[in-house]
Order: sequence, then C-alpha cells, then structure tokens
Amino acid sequence: MTDRTEQPDRFQARVPSVPTLTPQFRGVSVDNINKAEAPEGLAGTNAVTEWDADSLDKAIEWLDYQSRYLEKLYYRMPEIEQLMVPADGKSALGSFPMAQELAAKHSGLYATTRASLKTQSDNLDRAAQALRKVKENYQTAEAANEMSAAQMRQIFGGTA
Repeated sequence: MTDRTEQPDRFQARVPSVPTLTPQFRGVSVDNINKAEAPEGLAGTNAVTEWDADSLDKAIEWLDYQSRYLEKLYYRMPEIEQLMVPADGKSALGSFPMAQELAAKHSGLYATTRASLKTQSDNLDRAAQALRKVKENYQTAEAANEMSAAQMRQIFGGTA
C-alpha cells in the first residue's frame, strides 16, 4: 500500500481535442480522493478532549442559534412561492412549454428544500435538547462527586 498523504491534491492533464488545422487542448482536472490528511486542531497535543459546563453551554447555544436560523428560513420561504406563483395563478416564468417545465422543477425543488429546512431545524433542536440532558447529567455527577469528597473529608478529618 502506498503512502496516501504524499499524493497531490489534484490531478491535471491537457488533452488534445479533435484534430483540426489549429490544435486545441482541453484540460482534465480530477480531485484526488486518496489524499488523506488530518485537520490541524484534531491531531497532536492541541486536541481538546475534555468537556466542562461552559463548553457544553457554548455547544447548546450554537445548536439553538442554527436551529432558529433554519426555522426562520423555513417560515420565510412562502414569500418565494408568492413571487413564483402570483395571486392570479399564472407562473411568473411564463406560459410557454419550457417555462412550465422549469416552473414544475422549481416547485419540486422548493418543496424538498422547505421540508429539508424543517427537518434540519428539528434535528438541531433535538440535538440541543439532548446536549442539555447531557449537561444536566454531567452537573448531577459533579454534585454527587462533590458530596462524596465532602463525606471523605469528614471521615478523614475525624481520624486525623
């Protein structure tokens, strides 16, 4: 097996096109999917492996923000539909066959995008709720540990 990290990011080649009086070259460029590298903050001594209540709060805040943003987009999307299909029911793109075909494609894309926004917003909201539960359990465990430490100090204080 070869060392995949030493390969270039992209492969590029110039390929001659169909023979003509003046040669023309077309380029081919392909991403190298075999190239592997680790992100900077992930590997080595800079990796953060501990969590505390503050970092959990920040993660919850980020998830909530993203969820609310997608939810806002979801509720604002009908404005796009009103622009594409005005009150008279005719397509804003026109009535010729290609315009009707494009309007149908847009309608399908609109519906799937709107549904996806709602799904992602709900998923992020559930993730934030789950992380809140993790934080609650974390704090409960910390409190239990504190109580155990206090009890141990009391026990060891009496024997000293």
